[in-house]
Amino acid sequence: MKKIVAILTFTLLFILPTMANDSRKAVEDGFAKGDAEIVSQAMSDKVFMVAYPLRRPLSKDEATKELANFFLQNKPKSFSVLHDNSQDNVIYMICKYETAKSGFRVHILIDVIGDNERITQIRIETL
Repeated sequence: MKKIVAILTFTLLFILPTMANDSRKAVEDGFAKGDAEIVSQAMSDKVFMVAYPLRRPLSKDEATKELANFFLQNKPKSFSVLHDNSQDNVIYMICKYETAKSGFRVHILIDVIGDNERITQIRIETL
């Protein structure tokens, strides 16, 4: 029994740190693939979204639809994280999203509550 508890504890030590980065991974994978559903897995119930001409809080479903529409009009060529940091209980990411026609700067804010990370803001600006 002690061996099982020790193995489970040891396993959790490796699993929990990777779970903490799930929101960042969802952003990277979702934008790289142009898949709003992947990004939505890490979204909060309310997301403040800024993508011209849009600038307002949206429900998770509305934000997912808007992001899917953005991806439909702007197929990804490349996506890279330029800066990723945290302060207090907020993680922020500054990224570059490139399409065949143009480039975009993407700012993501992720609130951290305990072990739970949720995207609360997505800002997409034309370069």
